[in-house]
Amino acid sequence: MARRNRNMRNMRMHGDMHMHNCGAWCWHHKGGAGGIYCLGFLGALVYYLQTSTGFWPSVLAILKAAVWPALLVYHLLGL
Repeated sequence: MARRNRNMRNMRMHGDMHMHNCGAWCWHHKGGAGGIYCLGFLGALVYYLQTSTGFWPSVLAILKAAVWPALLVYHLLGL
C-alpha cells in the first residue's frame, strides 16, 4: 500500500496523470495544438528550404521554421 501511495505521489509531481478520472488535472486528453504546430512547422520548412540556396541558408531555414510562431506573435503584438 505504501508503494502505491508513493507511485501516486510521483505521478502527481511529474505530471503523468494517467488516471481516467477526467477531472481538472486530466492532461492526457489535451494536445491538439501539437499536431497543428507540426503541420505549420512542415509547411514553413518546405517554404524556407525552397528559397534557400546553399548549406548554411538551409540550416538557417530549419531554424526559421522552428521559431516562426514566436516571430509571428512578436510582429502581431508589435502592431
